[in-house]
Amino acid sequence: MAMVNYANKYIAFLIIVIIYILMNFQIISFVSLTDVLMVDLNVNTSQLGLLSGLCFLFCAIIQPFTGYLTDKYGAKPILLLSFLGVLCSSALFSLSNDFISALLSRSLMGLFIGGTFIPLLKLIAEYFDGSKYSQMLGLYFGAGGTIGTLLATVGIPIIKDVINWKLIFIIFSLLGLIVYYFLNTRIKNNLETKESSACSKFSRLKEAKNIALSREVLIIQLIFFICFGVYVSFQGLWIISYLETHNVSSMHLINIALITMSLGYFSGSFLGSYLTNKVFHCRVIPLRLSLMMLIISWGFITVIPSVLNIFMLSILLGVIGISVGIISPVLFSVITDIIPPESHGIAFGIVNPSALLGTFVFQILTGMILEHFNNGTIYSTDSFLIMMIFCFISLIVITFISLFLRETMSTQQNESPVSLFTNIKLAKTSIKLLTKIKVLQNQGKMHVKPIKTKFR
Repeated sequence: MAMVNYANKYIAFLIIVIIYILMNFQIISFVSLTDVLMVDLNVNTSQLGLLSGLCFLFCAIIQPFTGYLTDKYGAKPILLLSFLGVLCSSALFSLSNDFISALLSRSLMGLFIGGTFIPLLKLIAEYFDGSKYSQMLGLYFGAGGTIGTLLATVGIPIIKDVINWKLIFIIFSLLGLIVYYFLNTRIKNNLETKESSACSKFSRLKEAKNIALSREVLIIQLIFFICFGVYVSFQGLWIISYLETHNVSSMHLINIALITMSLGYFSGSFLGSYLTNKVFHCRVIPLRLSLMMLIISWGFITVIPSVLNIFMLSILLGVIGISVGIISPVLFSVITDIIPPESHGIAFGIVNPSALLGTFVFQILTGMILEHFNNGTIYSTDSFLIMMIFCFISLIVITFISLFLRETMSTQQNESPVSLFTNIKLAKTSIKLLTKIKVLQNQGKMHVKPIKTKFR
């Protein structure tokens, strides 16, 4: 596929990242509002988990359809419609006064947020290819995920005592309208094909089925389901309560831990691309290393959190962030290795929902665990211990499953910088030699005897 060669492609990429930041902020904002929402909406921890989890569930449900529509009509119109829906549902959520109204608005928000993710990934694939795509994908996940998470987990606690939480979502919608304007004016729709016949529709459905049932895609879906289910549920819903339960009462220290975890994810997103392209020249080794790091660091904060000071706890949370940050660019690079460009929308629409479904399931399950084993309090160390052990076992299972993922990086992609440098050096030497021979021929000092052939 010919890549889009717009002069303002980096401005377009900046708009893409800003939209991803806003989507992450909207999803993760619950972590900083749990105490306020439980009072204002009169909900318990199970209902709170359902409120947050349903957003992820509807976000996942819509994505396969979004992927198909993105391949058919192009990324821009789907993104425009979905982003506008997010802004409207955010304003609607600010008007919620009870559990039912909040449930409806968050469900709508999940549908529209799910409509943005696939067009965003498709646009990056249209603007950048090869190793550049992997690098920009790392920047997209790193910057977008980190900044959005920090704004939600650190920014909201700072301002929620000054302004009402409902006003935060109204401001979000107003600022989003400015981004919507630049999205509409700065990004072009790169629609190369339009399928209208019944035959093409049937072939696309068959192709989607083949992609969904392939071994690599199934393994990738399971990795996303468990890793992001565990990580986003912990970071996006329970981490502040977890730290407070383990005697970290200072909001300043909690912010340090949250920032460290987010910066870890930011670093991991870049590290995943670097390890894949520059160090190991493969996909599976960085993936398995990141999963092992995730298991070890999660094991420490599960078994001995009471003996860890805030410094050691922050380091372990940072390692968890790095480990999960490596996973996304590596797995999406595997998808682009095995799926042709014209089917990226469908493939992303099949794979990406697994992370959101995992988040939905783990938020519901962890909320139920905390509710069942709370010992008469809102949260207890025993309930958190059981929750963390459940997540730990899940991570061990998925690490074992990842061993069945085969290497997909081609030898052309796998070419090292040393071999490339050697080829350039040899080419320069050959040019110099040919030039010298030509000079000697012109001076009459060298005679090259022509080769006799049967053909003139």
